[in-house]
Amino acid sequence: MQSNQPEPIKADWIVSLLGRVKALEVNSHEEALTSILVEQALENAKRTATNPGISLAAAFDLIIAAEYYTKLTNKGWLYCPVNNIPLLIYPYTNACPRCVLQGNFYYHQANKLPSGTIGKTTSRLLCVFLKHLFKINSRNLKIYHGAEPVDVIIHDEKESVVLLAEVKAAPLTTLALAAKVEVQTEMGENGEPIPCSHSPTDNSFLASSNLHIILPKLEEDYWNCQQPSPKGTEAL
Repeated sequence: MQSNQPEPIKADWIVSLLGRVKALEVNSHEEALTSILVEQALENAKRTATNPGISLAAAFDLIIAAEYYTKLTNKGWLYCPVNNIPLLIYPYTNACPRCVLQGNFYYHQANKLPSGTIGKTTSRLLCVFLKHLFKINSRNLKIYHGAEPVDVIIHDEKESVVLLAEVKAAPLTTLALAAKVEVQTEMGENGEPIPCSHSPTDNSFLASSNLHIILPKLEEDYWNCQQPSPKGTEAL
């Protein structure tokens, strides 16, 4: 009679796998950002008496978003002139994020990374995130990039325990970026310059742009975004 029970994993297969794993390489800026966000997340959970898992999930989301922000290009921007505060916006959804908050939809192609890149980025930064959590909790655990079919390997050498994981994750939200610009104009029918409406455009001055994050804010049951002050602000 054939048994439906799965065959036990052979120890020599795990030993072979551990011999093929790659050490986790962490960039200094990733380590610094992870340290700051994890500390802030735990402090927020303590201050608000909420589950730390919620704050840690949000922190990890920001770490992934930060990786997206390192891949900005001159192309793919959207000119938005509403509220007499013209902005160049770099959206990650197929719409102008500032106008959606006001109930208006203007289509613009999202600047999403290819799915293959998202998977690799998420897996690697999850390892960075977990490594820091292990450190602050005094857990002496080794974490590695896996080899097919395993994405992440966590090894407790003291207890001889190995965790094999497949990562299925992506950022919950990546907030759009924006840069303040002067009013853009185009030639009208009578030959006079007129203000441009929503339109795709390039950001030719990306390297010198003072970039902001468009952060939605709930005000009296309505979502809005903070407008930039004359001196500038990090979040719009």
